[in-house]
Amino acid sequence: MEIDIPNNQPKAALWDLDGTIVDSAPYHKTAWGDIFNSRGIEFTDDIYKYTLGRKNSEIIRRYFRSNISQKELNIIAGKK
Repeated sequence: MEIDIPNNQPKAALWDLDGTIVDSAPYHKTAWGDIFNSRGIEFTDDIYKYTLGRKNSEIIRRYFRSNISQKELNIIAGKK
């Protein structure tokens, strides 16, 4: 049985789980390092390992201030 799919409909979807097609980890490491250093916090390999696969908000709240305002969190995440 053949299914007729209109031409304007997608026939496939592609997800890139980081590292599958593009390894962006070095760019995240550099970006986090810049943010941490600009705030006077040493960015260690242990901190970097913690950041892998985590949301920006979780990282920022853990290392900058747990009660950070949403506005400041958004600013830091935007800079990253």
